[in-house]
Parts: sequence; C-alpha cells; structure tokens
Amino acid sequence: MGEAEFGLQDGVLMTRPGWLGPGEVVEVTFDPEVVTYASLLKHAKSKGCTDMVYTRTDEQQAHAAEVVGKQVKRSDEAIRVEGNKYYLTQS
Repeated sequence: MGEAEFGLQDGVLMTRPGWLGPGEVVEVTFDPEVVTYASLLKHAKSKGCTDMVYTRTDEQQAHAAEVVGKQVKRSDEAIRVEGNKYYLTQS
C-alpha cells in the first residue's frame, strides 16, 4: 500500500472525525479494490492510532482482532460530529 502526496492513503475515499461513546474516533471510508481493511488497520497500528477500533461487520471484527488484539468493539452506532476535535487535529 503506497502513500500519496500530503500523507493521503491510496484507496481512502473519505475520513470523518467525531465521537463514539466517550472517545474521539475517525470513520474511514475506503475502496476495498484498492486497499484492504487489514492493510488500513496495520497502517493505523504503526502510527499508534488503534487505542480502540470500532468495527461495523463480523468480517471487520475478525480482521481487527487479528491485527490489534483486544481493543476492538463491534458497533453500529453512528458517530457524533460535535464539539472540539483538538486531539484529532494534533495527531
């Protein structure tokens, strides 16, 4: 998986910061024809961005558990886009 200019990831179509539960999260929309979910997880883990991974499907849950371990939770709850995104803008 290569990185495009300005730190963008190939295959990532959109990111959306927000809140899920008590923590800040980033929802990632990606093209699975270009980048796999497992590759995105490995990249996020290498950057220290996997304190908690929320998944949407059973397949994502299985991949995430393999890559990042126990800090994985299945959630169909929509993220809330509100409040200060200080920590996201600083990382």
